[in-house]
Amino acid sequence: MTSLRVQVLGEFAVDGVTHHELGSRKARIVLKLLVLQHGRPVSTDRLVDAVWSGDLPARPAEQLAVLVSRLRSVVGRSRITFGDAGYRLELDQLDIDEVCNLVMRAEDADVAGRHLDALTAARDALATARGPLLPDELDAAWAEQPRRAAERMVARARRVAVAAAMALGRFDEAIELAAEAMAADRYDEESLRQLMLAEQRRGRTAAGLAAYAGPAGRRSRRRPVPGDRGRAPGVVAGRGSHRPAGDAAEGRR
Repeated sequence: MTSLRVQVLGEFAVDGVTHHELGSRKARIVLKLLVLQHGRPVSTDRLVDAVWSGDLPARPAEQLAVLVSRLRSVVGRSRITFGDAGYRLELDQLDIDEVCNLVMRAEDADVAGRHLDALTAARDALATARGPLLPDELDAAWAEQPRRAAERMVARARRVAVAAAMALGRFDEAIELAAEAMAADRYDEESLRQLMLAEQRRGRTAAGLAAYAGPAGRRSRRRPVPGDRGRAPGVVAGRGSHRPAGDAAEGRR
C-alpha cells in the first residue's frame, strides 16, 4: 500500500481496504488504537487489555502478534513496527488531524482579520468531521478521551465559523452555525452568546431571548459577569464576537 489514509470520524475506514480484509473485530481494535496514537508506540499490555478486556487467552502477547501479522498483510509490513515501547503505526493521512489543521488555520485567519478565509477553513473542518469519533466504539474506555478531544475541536470549528460569519455580516449563517453548536451541546454558553448576538444583528431580539431561556442561558444566569448583572449574554462581547465599539458604548448607557 503506497499511501495509508484512515478515517475515524463518522465511521472507521481505511482507504482501499474493506472491513473484511482487516480481519476480525479484535484486529480492527488493534488498528484503531494504533491509529489514535498518531505514530506513537502502544504497549503490548495496553493493546492486550483493549482487545480482550481482562478475559485473556493463553499467551496473549503471541495472540496479539498474530493479529498484527494479519494487519501487516493488509496495510504493509513496514507500516507497523515493534520496539521496546510497543507497536507503532506509520500512516499518511488521518481525518481528525486534517480537522485540527483546518481549525488552527481558521483561527489564525480570523485573528488576522481574514474572515472569509477563516469561514472557508472552518466550513471545511466541519465537512471533514462527518460524525463522532469511532461511533462503533462508544463503550470503549480507550476511545473516550480521543472522542472528547475531537468533540472539542469540532466545537472550536463551529465557534470560529460563527465569529467569521458575524464579521462578514452573514447573520443568518451565523445563527445556523450557532444553533448547530447548541444542538450538539445545549449547555454551550459561548455558542449561546454568539446566537443571541447574531439574532440581535438581524433585529430578532425576541428569538435571542427565547434561546436564553434554554439550558445554556440558565447556566449563564447562575454565573453573572461582574458589571453585567442581569444582562442577557447576547449583548456582552465574547471572544470572536466582532462587536463594533459603538455597540459597547451603547451597552453602557
